[in-house]
Amino acid sequence: MGTIKKTTYIIVVISFFISGFLYNMETIKAHRLMIEIEKKGQLGVYFDDGTTASDATVSAFDESGQLIFEEQVDKNGQLTYDPALTIHRFIAEDNFGHRASTMEKDTHIVKEIPAFIRIMIGISCFTFIATFFSFRHQYKEAKEKNNEKRGETNNEKSFN
Repeated sequence: MGTIKKTTYIIVVISFFISGFLYNMETIKAHRLMIEIEKKGQLGVYFDDGTTASDATVSAFDESGQLIFEEQVDKNGQLTYDPALTIHRFIAEDNFGHRASTMEKDTHIVKEIPAFIRIMIGISCFTFIATFFSFRHQYKEAKEKNNEKRGETNNEKSFN
């Protein structure tokens, strides 16, 4: 097995081991707080895994940045407000340091790529780059060896 194949094999095995370890880790789960404006006058505050943020506080601001209201969501993560209000931005915060911000014109949650897929994409990119540079290095070494051999052959012919 060549050194390039060994290097690639080792990188792939380590990548899968790390990604499997990170994906199955149950004790630490980081997630993002998100605001979904369900309709004018009603919004929901959720984490990206779909659970409700029942302890979130939502602040609403006008275009000049003045606070219009600040209210706690209900146990389902829902907040109902006066649809006649002109709101430019919502900011939701919970007691654990999560924070989300959105504008009222945003009418849907951008569906995030799952963390496992993002990790795998990142590891794959790293593996590709490492493999590319490994091949490049091996190619340069092989080229230098060929040039040295040609130089030795040419030198031997010139002595004869």
